[in-house]
Amino acid sequence: MLTLASIQSLIQKPKTLISVIIVGGITVSLIFLIILQYKPIQPPAGEQTQPNTALGVLPYPEFIPKTLQHKVKEVTVNLQEQPTLPLNNIGKVYKLIQNADALLKTQQIASGLGFSGEPTKNQKFLSWSQNGRSVTFDTETSRLNFSANLNQDQKRAISSQEEAKNSAINWLIKLTLLPPENQIKITSLKTEGLNFVSEQDIMVAEAYQVVFFETLDGYPVYGQSPRTGTASTIVDKSGNLIKLSTRIVDVDQSQIGTYPLKNITQASTEAQHQGVVVETEVAGVDPLIGEVLNIESINLTILKYAYFKNITEKYIVPIYVFEGNLLLTDGRGGKAVVYLPAIENKYLQPNQP
Repeated sequence: MLTLASIQSLIQKPKTLISVIIVGGITVSLIFLIILQYKPIQPPAGEQTQPNTALGVLPYPEFIPKTLQHKVKEVTVNLQEQPTLPLNNIGKVYKLIQNADALLKTQQIASGLGFSGEPTKNQKFLSWSQNGRSVTFDTETSRLNFSANLNQDQKRAISSQEEAKNSAINWLIKLTLLPPENQIKITSLKTEGLNFVSEQDIMVAEAYQVVFFETLDGYPVYGQSPRTGTASTIVDKSGNLIKLSTRIVDVDQSQIGTYPLKNITQASTEAQHQGVVVETEVAGVDPLIGEVLNIESINLTILKYAYFKNITEKYIVPIYVFEGNLLLTDGRGGKAVVYLPAIENKYLQPNQP
């Protein structure tokens, strides 16, 4: 305890006073640092540390109807590439809701494509048809399709994939259908009978498929295969739009579910038995024409994280996308893409055999 005498003594000895002040300051600083060390650190605002599972148990996504799935004898996983997963291994699930102005938007799209007058209506469809061109809107699935005949006598105005992409972008801007954040995949096409098939030589191609994939949280959103996007277009060599397929739905941002994800080791194990082959690339088999293959083996080496737009159940859910090499039972080789739900299985309804 300081007394008057001791204070006077300190005043008379300035060096001693300075030493006391320095020691006291250091002591207070140490105490403050100790308190900070043991004080819980709060996560930044908006950072999810625990899943909310707000949308309950989710339907198991049906990537491809079971009758169309390839037959596979053996799948192995030897990953050489892995994705960066969302923070804390927590994935988001979005709910799809009907666009309140879907019918009005469909009419505006039809008008932008040159159709006039009232559509033909029944309980399920709105449709316009004129001079071999048609627009159809399915009111149950919200799918819109446009189709026009290919005129092979048109002069070529497109001689590169960049020109094909720009032509498709301009059409989607005109129709107010361009996803704000997107990735794009382009395939050159030719006709074979009544079908479009892929063509390697862009200057021989009669048309170009340009698929737009919206992104959520920086990840692409796929449909039933990595070739199925938010909007799929085909423009001919003159730049005319001859095919369009999209769905007019909205993402409900008011209630977003967050769910724990399978770790990569667990996903790799499950992919061998529960993964679904959604796409193949085999010489002599056009990827644009569905064909059920008998696959001897698949070795998966690449893993990606993406979203799957499950229109049937009206959800956008996280998935793992595996890629690798395949061997058919007849000895031909090729590539394969396999989908697997990324959410932990206890939050998914059982997958029906």
